[in-house]
Parts: sequence; structure tokens; C-alpha cells
Amino acid sequence: MEGKALKFEKVTKQYGSLKALDNFSTELGLGIYGLLGPNGSGKSTLMKCIADIIRPTSGKITYGGEDIYSLGADFRGRLSFMPQDIDFYSGFTAVDVIKYFALLKGLKYDTEAAQKALNEVNLLSSAKKRVGGFSGGMKRRLGIAVTLIGDPEVVIFDEPTAGLDPEERLRFKNLIREMGKTSTVILATHIISDIEAVADYTLLIKSGQLINTVENDKQAQTHTDALEQLYMESFGHKAEQEI
Repeated sequence: MEGKALKFEKVTKQYGSLKALDNFSTELGLGIYGLLGPNGSGKSTLMKCIADIIRPTSGKITYGGEDIYSLGADFRGRLSFMPQDIDFYSGFTAVDVIKYFALLKGLKYDTEAAQKALNEVNLLSSAKKRVGGFSGGMKRRLGIAVTLIGDPEVVIFDEPTAGLDPEERLRFKNLIREMGKTSTVILATHIISDIEAVADYTLLIKSGQLINTVENDKQAQTHTDALEQLYMESFGHKAEQEI
């Protein structure tokens, strides 16, 4: 694989008798990887393990051949994670939020750089507005801007387009396509059309196990039919709410 690979070797996360991840093994290089599976399949646990929010019970996760937990802050400095539930200090302006998270990452971000990041998500006109007055969709767009800070090498998005209107969803898809050229991007969403539109590969996860990896043909698949059919075959039901 080109560039540094994020590799999972028999990763298991157990809570009592429940295995949230069960001998999960794969290797991710540059590009965009969509995570697809029903609720409780292990997607959230996998993302939290990568972000070092929780750690596996057994198995190994490496980046560039080195254990991510041994790398510690060095790996986390190359990682950006946008969780599904996101919020910010209500008294901060949008620019304040960008500069604050840049500071947490050890980066120098002046007002001009922060405004550039906000422009990427169509929030420049709201740069000096307090986040407490933002809608849910605006906060999600601000979360995407925060995730872009510092040109991360590994990026994780959990339900990034929830609450976005069609225009903003399209803007996000264009952003993520560009990120996939230089980063390993992991996208977890229930919106099958988003995965089909941007992901290079789809990872199907069931009961904590990777049951299939599919290379997406974005040229041929102009609708969600093929991936939806695969979802039904893999998980045994039609996910009407996930399209």
C-alpha cells in the first residue's frame, strides 16, 4: 500500500461476555473507507479504539508498523476524529473554536487561517458569531472545519452529514474526496448514498467482525441500488431509514 498503513491485527474488545469487536483484522492505506453495518455492529467501538478513547482487550493496531498506543501523542497529533455527538462552548465565536482546537493540537492558527477553514464549510459569514446561536447543522459544519485543522493523516467521521441540507452534503463530499488523496479517511454513516458517492472501499461489519470489503465502482454506481442490495444480503433486512 502507498503511504503509511493503519493495520488491525485480531483486534477484540470485550465487555463481559459481549464482544463489541471480534478478531477484527484489515489494513487501510490512503483513501476513503466507508463503515457499514447495523446498530451494535462494532463501528463506534472501532472508531473509539483508533482514537484512543478506549483500548482493545486484545489484538494490535499499528500505523506505519508502530503500535498506535506506544506512539501515543505522536499518533493522536496525526489523527482527527469527529464524533456523532458534537458541541462547543456556547460563548465562543466560530473563529475562537477553530483557534482553540488548533491550540490543543499544538498548531499556530491565526485569524486568517481560521477564517480559511471556516470558508471551506461555508461558515465564513458566521465567523464572529457565537456558537450558542448556531443551528445543529451549523455546529456539524463547524465540527468538520475543526477536523480539517492541521492536515491530519488519519481522519474519522462519525455521521458527518446528519442534519446537513443537500447543498452542504455535496460540499462535504467534495471536501472528503480531496482529503482521501492524501489521508486515510474513515467514514461511518447510515446514509448509504454518501458511502457510495465518496468511498473507495466499503467495510461491512457485523457482530464486531469484518465480513466483507468491497471496492466501490463510483463510475458505474450512480444510485444506491448495488450497495443497498449488498447491505440486505449481508445483514438480512432492508435499511429503509439508512438511505
